[in-house]
Amino acid sequence: MEKPTPRKRKAEKKKNPLMIPVIIGAAGFILFLITAPQWAVDEAGARRVLEAQGYTDIKTGGYDTFGCGFDVFATRFTARTAKGYPVKGNVCKTPYVSKSSVEIDDTPAQ
Repeated sequence: MEKPTPRKRKAEKKKNPLMIPVIIGAAGFILFLITAPQWAVDEAGARRVLEAQGYTDIKTGGYDTFGCGFDVFATRFTARTAKGYPVKGNVCKTPYVSKSSVEIDDTPAQ
C-alpha cells in the first residue's frame, strides 16, 4: 500500500498594518492635486498685491502645484516691473494669514 503524499501548506501572507493609511493618504493627495486648480487660486488678491508693488500689464493664470512650497494659494502671473522688464512667477498666500509673498521665477517671461 502506498502512503499518501502530504499536502503542502500555503504560505500565509503577512499583513502590512500601514497599507490602509498609505492608500488613504495617496488618494487624498491625488484628490488635492485634481481639485486644487479650482479652489486654491486667488486672482483678485494676487492682482491687488502686484499692483501695490508697482507691477503693470498683469495677467494671472491659474494654480501652480509646486510654485509656493507649503503655501496653499499659489496664483501664477506674468507682468512688467516698474522699469518695464517682463517677469513671471507666483503670488503665494497661506490661509488665515493676512500676508502674501511674490515669488519671481529665474527665467524671463516670454
